[in-house]
Amino acid sequence: SPSETLNNTQRLYEFGCVSYPRTYSTTYSDDFDVAGRLQFLAYSHFPILKIIDEVPLFRGKGGPKVQDYARRLLMKHEAPRRGLDEGDGHEPIVPDEPRDHESFLRMDDDLRQIYELIVRYFLATLSPDCEVIGHEAEFLVMQQSWRFPGIAVQKSGWMEVLPVAYGQNLGPPVQKLHWLLKATQQALS
Repeated sequence: SPSETLNNTQRLYEFGCVSYPRTYSTTYSDDFDVAGRLQFLAYSHFPILKIIDEVPLFRGKGGPKVQDYARRLLMKHEAPRRGLDEGDGHEPIVPDEPRDHESFLRMDDDLRQIYELIVRYFLATLSPDCEVIGHEAEFLVMQQSWRFPGIAVQKSGWMEVLPVAYGQNLGPPVQKLHWLLKATQQALS
């Protein structure tokens, strides 16, 4: 639930694993140390980063390991876009190095999921844009119209590290449905 997620994010903050979580800001301040944060993610011996790389919860098929991706971004990353600044004096929620590695290792999977999502989201904010083409297939079955949307990824960009953004709704819809339906008539409109 949203309440449990906020409580777990607060626990991550108390362990020093993330920045202040009670903000809606999506804008990094001008003096935010992007390179320093990437350096931590790329070269830290923090065990949870190793676990995320070995057993990712959100990595898509063949997606990069977060530490490898952070190393790539260290060499060349996008400037963070200006997002929503809530004026509350806080950065967006970003990963930090924890004060207590041992306690964090004993945390449950819910905390790990939230931490991994925060890490991947942070890396995505520094990544190139993704480019997709939208598709939609419409089927008429017994006078009932059924529409199935899909996307074809042209350039993965930030979706390489944050594949959950589009869920499982990838690929042209006809490819997904060809084994379910037999086409008797086709038309382009």
